[in-house]
Amino acid sequence: MPLSRTDSGQAPGAEAPESIGTVDQAREHLGDSDSNARRRAARAFVDFGGDPAVLCRRLEDEDNLAVIELAMTALVDAATGSDGDSAARRDTVEALISLMRSKNASVRVQTVSALQQVPDETAAFVPALMSDPDPNVRILTANLLQDFAHPDTHAWLRALLRTDTHVNVCMAAVEALAETGTPDMVEDLDRLVDRFPDQPFVAAAVAQVRRLIEGRSEPDGS
Repeated sequence: MPLSRTDSGQAPGAEAPESIGTVDQAREHLGDSDSNARRRAARAFVDFGGDPAVLCRRLEDEDNLAVIELAMTALVDAATGSDGDSAARRDTVEALISLMRSKNASVRVQTVSALQQVPDETAAFVPALMSDPDPNVRILTANLLQDFAHPDTHAWLRALLRTDTHVNVCMAAVEALAETGTPDMVEDLDRLVDRFPDQPFVAAAVAQVRRLIEGRSEPDGS
């Protein structure tokens, strides 16, 4: 479910942080047995300037999707808001990026959605993510780049196609280019087939994306 930022900082359906008047109280309620209380606490914790790394660590054990979504929305607001300095916003994005290693699939999905909303703040971290030793992180990075409003997005995806040694990372990059790839990328796609000659699904996926790119490049294709 895509996240949506709000002008008021209050996510749709979220209740006001009743009885939470300090960051310490908010931190305490992050572990409340009531999911509604955890939602209020997550919003209040961010609003009171709590350490985003603390909230992100708490999300590792969160099993309620509504709490995860509310926390992510609050973190996105903190990463892009006018309040606070650039270092604080960077710390928020860095804390979010740490969740790309989460064992919680819902957290990973929501993290990618959150980071896609803050491309300018996230861009500085992308090169390191592309060279992360964990292929799962690199796959998520390709997923992130699938809808990432930054001028270097295509260059990063092409770099993955050309250099990554893990076939699943490359396939994630191919998928990311399905909607936005351009004719100048066809050569990189063809070379990918040559790099993985024993993987027939690579050739099939590349052929499909090639057709999509060529269809968009035709005069009546858009």
